[in-house]
Amino acid sequence: MDFEQDMVLGANLYDDASSGILGVPNAQADFWDMQEFADNCEPTSESFIIRQFGFDNISTNDFAYISQANGWYVPGGGTNPEHIGEMMDLFGIENHTLPNASLDDLAREIAEGHGVIVGVRSNQLWEQGPLQELWNWFAKTFGFDNPWDQPADHALCVTGFDVSDPDHPMVIVNDPGHPEGAGQAYPLDRFMDAWENSNFHMTATDDPLPSFRAFSIRDSVSQYLADNDIQMEGPMLADSISDGGADDLRQLASEVDDFAQPLISIFNDVADVIASVAGVFIAGNILSVALSGDDFAYSI
Repeated sequence: MDFEQDMVLGANLYDDASSGILGVPNAQADFWDMQEFADNCEPTSESFIIRQFGFDNISTNDFAYISQANGWYVPGGGTNPEHIGEMMDLFGIENHTLPNASLDDLAREIAEGHGVIVGVRSNQLWEQGPLQELWNWFAKTFGFDNPWDQPADHALCVTGFDVSDPDHPMVIVNDPGHPEGAGQAYPLDRFMDAWENSNFHMTATDDPLPSFRAFSIRDSVSQYLADNDIQMEGPMLADSISDGGADDLRQLASEVDDFAQPLISIFNDVADVIASVAGVFIAGNILSVALSGDDFAYSI
């Protein structure tokens, strides 16, 4: 497919700590790669997620071969949606699939830090020339824009939402089929139109991505300390080491351990709270802003 020069709709780099960003798209962009073959978008998308769980020594091609060897990816035929997630199963990454998912479902998965794969109709995202826009209008007007007449033909990872401009919310993705697909952003209405052609098919991990866990725990620990007026004072290296040598180093190690234990306990407490609360709370607040305008109201 041809790519228009004006396809770059987003900056491709995001501040994951921004209040207008849902998810950690910038951290996930580091795991993007261009698909090697015309029809292996699905194993490539799964590889983006699998690599984030520590299997980053396997190439994109190898993931395609693994999927092919197990009968999930068929060269020349792509991947049947029913097989999405089976390669993650192979690597011990538990996941679940939602057919006919809603935008709220998608936002909740992103807010909880899960890796997400969706099916889309690629030309409704990529090709924006006048003829393609005319065809899109024609198909929608006369009822051809549906999962049966124009089924989804592409898989990609949704990595976040950008609602910094509430009037123009964007969906951030890692798109293996676009040369600038790392952290690419598409307008919400265009994304929804393309996603609809898969009957809103979505597969997501059960557990948060490691980058999301680290990001959430870091910020939550800082907030926990501030809310409880806790001052963490660590050992000063210059005060702990003297000419005594080994005795001073042993004392330093003991002080470091005493300093670390409260933090470890806080990390564990915060991680449990995040898993059950943060996702739904953040999704509800941010997407209520994003979907407040009539232009972005959908019946899903």
